Amino acid sequence: MNIFSYCIVVAARKVGVHSLRPLREKKGNVLVVGIPGGPGISGRYLDSFVAEISAKLNCNGVVFDLPNHGDKAQTELISEARYPAVVEALGEALGELGENRLLLVGHSYGARLALDLMGAGSFNLIGGILLSLPTSWGSSPRFKDGIRAMGLSEVKIDQESDFKSYWRKILPLYFSSGVPSVSAEIALTTKTFWKASQKMTEGLPTLDLTATALANRRQVPILYLEGDEDARLPAGNMGTLQNAFPFWDYHLLSNCGHFPMIERPVETLAEAGEFISKIGIGKL
Repeated sequence: MNIFSYCIVVAARKVGVHSLRPLREKKGNVLVVGIPGGPGISGRYLDSFVAEISAKLNCNGVVFDLPNHGDKAQTELISEARYPAVVEALGEALGELGENRLLLVGHSYGARLALDLMGAGSFNLIGGILLSLPTSWGSSPRFKDGIRAMGLSEVKIDQESDFKSYWRKILPLYFSSGVPSVSAEIALTTKTFWKASQKMTEGLPTLDLTATALANRRQVPILYLEGDEDARLPAGNMGTLQNAFPFWDYHLLSNCGHFPMIERPVETLAEAGEFISKIGIGKL
């Protein structure tokens, strides 16, 4: 689909937010907010999924550019941005996006950010759709085995160009049967932000702390989606989440890796549609 896109800068120039539809000024309107993963890549790969949801709900839709990502001419550098600073910046940005009912859509690192934003903020949340959320950071043994099999375990990364080359080579490991299209590869590899992102997982709270912070938000409905062939996630990932957050809706997507919205777009959107109908904010 054709995506309208322009960037606004919020939170004292720390964060860029690109709009996927012409923003309508309407208090109390639903706002679909995409929070991408990475954090070393562009968040543009999430645009189509968020745009589909917002278009079908006839509401506004935006996707964050993480701190130190996006248009460097507009946003300023957060020196050595660690995880708590990223949460703080995104929380401040959500507060500046108006009096909207928020539907958060987070993927991977962005799904974890969405969780901690839910626990920390006083936003008007109506729900969350979380995809491929790792319960522990760092590569799983299965993923490391794939990297070793490619002869890449000893690759040294000193420059952005080194990371870009490495990322292109390991990207197929994130899918059940390789990158599904040229357009997907372009969306995931055109821009990288390795230098700006190296410390963005430092200071990440334990899952138990996040669960405790979310205890008073159990009335907020959450849909969690995970691929059954996601080598990036640790063993038993969904079971760990089910123990920590038993009140979520869980769905496992078959023949799917780490990027459900790219590898299984129809099924992923269908699951999102059922969830949205269930919580009463519209139909997809």
